[in-house]
Amino acid sequence: SPLPVAAVAAPHPSVLSPLRAAMLRRAAALVLAAAAGLPAAAAEEEGKRVDSSNFAAVTAGKSSFIWYYSPDCPHSKGMMEDWRKLSKMFDKDPEVVVAECNCDGYGKSLCDENKISGVPTIMFGDPDGIYEEYLEEREFNPMQRWMLEKLGRRCVVGWMQGCDGPERMEMLRVQGYTEEALLRIQRETESKPDNDGKKEWRLAMVRALLVRRAEAKAAAAKRKHDEL
Repeated sequence: SPLPVAAVAAPHPSVLSPLRAAMLRRAAALVLAAAAGLPAAAAEEEGKRVDSSNFAAVTAGKSSFIWYYSPDCPHSKGMMEDWRKLSKMFDKDPEVVVAECNCDGYGKSLCDENKISGVPTIMFGDPDGIYEEYLEEREFNPMQRWMLEKLGRRCVVGWMQGCDGPERMEMLRVQGYTEEALLRIQRETESKPDNDGKKEWRLAMVRALLVRRAEAKAAAAKRKHDEL
């Protein structure tokens, strides 16, 4: 039977002029890209795509979080930035795929095959291909928490219930580092072998902290523009 579609609140109307709002969105995207060490255009690019031709290969043996959307849907537009931030967070994770499918374009046949009756719809699949619909809030932090809980990864920035003693101490220490220090740690961690099995955890922690720094910069830029 068709899947129910969760109600999603429309984004708050902006008090800025369209031109100024566009400038701020562009500035925020550039800040996020710089913090993540990405090319300037990468922050605005689409996430990993899935359609009928590659869905099975992309998701095989992995946990998957798939966003079915329409670029013309206001609710899809409202969550697009948060979804692509989540996608970048898991971009290099060997056990997880976070992908998107445009039901009005290249992915229409996949949406039909999976009986997607409304957009946006988010589906979570385990490595055995058992899927369930995500019906929680459509913002970055709730989606991140829900997905990490599904994956059994509970020790994350801003949500440390699952951290053991050494992990908690390391996270509290690193949270005080500057953006430059975090970028240095990211480069060093990427180049080192995974001797203690926590390389991916450390990289995820550093990326999350860099995103927070970028968001703080973007918020400061917005406040500055609002004061003009």
